[in-house]
Amino acid sequence: MNPRPRRHVAAKATVCAVVGSALGTAVVLLFFPLSGAFFQGLDLLRVDLASICAIRKAWTRADGWLLSATMGNGAPLSSWAEAQLFYPVRWVALLFAPDWSVSIEVVIHLILAAAGTAWLLRTFRLPVGASAAGGMAFALGGTALNLIYHSIYLVAAAWLPFAWAGARAFLMGRAQAAPAVGAAVLFCLLGGDPQAAGLAVALLLGEGLLRWPRRRR
Repeated sequence: MNPRPRRHVAAKATVCAVVGSALGTAVVLLFFPLSGAFFQGLDLLRVDLASICAIRKAWTRADGWLLSATMGNGAPLSSWAEAQLFYPVRWVALLFAPDWSVSIEVVIHLILAAAGTAWLLRTFRLPVGASAAGGMAFALGGTALNLIYHSIYLVAAAWLPFAWAGARAFLMGRAQAAPAVGAAVLFCLLGGDPQAAGLAVALLLGEGLLRWPRRRR
């Protein structure tokens, strides 16, 4: 049997699992801010909300938007990793009012966490429904929700599943999955979590070492 049709069917099933998990997580999480219950946490208020307000204020300054007199001891925002000035998720958050902005960041990160985990589970050949449910279970479980309190680690929760899934898919012969690993490493760095970027690289190397004996055989 030609393996291409089977791969095509498997790819469609993976897309269904990823989209289903992401949509289910979005419905659950968006219910809270839409009902007026915004997400709160130590870092959400002390770091994320403060960074968003500092970036907004810096845009209005006549002497340039790279400096902040109120955060980072007046250091350039571009040199302060936790400001996430070059992180796309923060750009989306800046489009919303302050109360919404930090909650939107939480929702986006956990949607990504669900989608990436669903893809990862599909690389272990789990059924579509189980993969979608597993993605939601990770994003809505205690481990991920606890990260809201220390929000910088939401970056790792969002992108490490993509790094691991991309590494597995790439080593299985799907070359188109390679950009997912690179993007995950880049977004971990831009999101201010270099430890997560290192873990993403370690996942790729670890999967490669596990498969190396099979390739030799």
